[in-house]
Amino acid sequence: MGRKVLIFAIIFWAVFIYQAFGVTYYIAPDGSDSNSGTSTTSPWKTWSYALSKLQAGDTLIVKNGSWTNLSSCTGLTTPCLANATLPNVDCSSTSYNNGTSGSPITVKAENERQAWLKSDGSVEAFKLANCSYWNIEGLRMSSQDKPTTTNRSVFRVYKSSNINIKRNLVHDVNRCNNNHAIIIDGDSSYVLVEENEVYNFHRHGIQSYQSGFITFRRNYVNSRHTPDAPSSVCSYVSRVTSSGDEGLSFYQTHDSVAENNICEHTAECFTAHADGNPTDAGDNNKYFGNIAIDTTVAGFLLTSRCRNTDPCPDSRIAENNQYYN
Repeated sequence: MGRKVLIFAIIFWAVFIYQAFGVTYYIAPDGSDSNSGTSTTSPWKTWSYALSKLQAGDTLIVKNGSWTNLSSCTGLTTPCLANATLPNVDCSSTSYNNGTSGSPITVKAENERQAWLKSDGSVEAFKLANCSYWNIEGLRMSSQDKPTTTNRSVFRVYKSSNINIKRNLVHDVNRCNNNHAIIIDGDSSYVLVEENEVYNFHRHGIQSYQSGFITFRRNYVNSRHTPDAPSSVCSYVSRVTSSGDEGLSFYQTHDSVAENNICEHTAECFTAHADGNPTDAGDNNKYFGNIAIDTTVAGFLLTSRCRNTDPCPDSRIAENNQYYN
């Protein structure tokens, strides 16, 4: 009887330790899905295979190199995998899993910003949908101009909760539609966007849309006055054609915080919009210690798009913010 109890206890603690700490896996453009994936010398190769293997508590280490859905690796860092399927995770399917509060799923670069996901503009470089308790850290993500009939931002979090997006480099948005560098939408909640750098966008650098309890913290956002795409490429026209429209935006987003961010060379740096949703007019948002530099329209525009039937964002707090032009 005592031996059975001991065996049961060992099994219980083994399961507990696995769930608490998980397994560390590796992925590289020159890896192989027939590898074990459990060592730096035996990494997996494709995102769809690697991400489908992750359980709560697991970590996927992304080694140096590039993945692109373009047919060529020209201009990208090596090793590089062309014609790749970029990360498109939907946890409502049976192929992918959620983390837990104590055991999130983590995808992180082995060396920050040395793992590059490059989209041709027809898909997101990274999309996370219907997921909870995921961390995305230290990746480089970009897109390029391509006429499309649907919005394809560089990095999208959709209908998800308890997501941490940290220390990523996101740049060069597809200017042929209403696309953004980073977007959180679909009634997402409890998303932290922290210490990312965002460059070269024509619409929004970081946007939260129809979501709540979002935190933008210590991000650097700079459109570099990126203009709309030339008419020879596509015909999409943004609000301010000579620059990125908005740096960090709470659009029909409530109970959220923007703190200690820096925004430069953008038409409007910090915005809050109501715009047609009287039940969620962007209330209870807070702005602490942010800096706006060299804007062409406004550094802070926190009561935008109010109409008789659509109240302005209410219960806002703004403290210790600075604007330089």
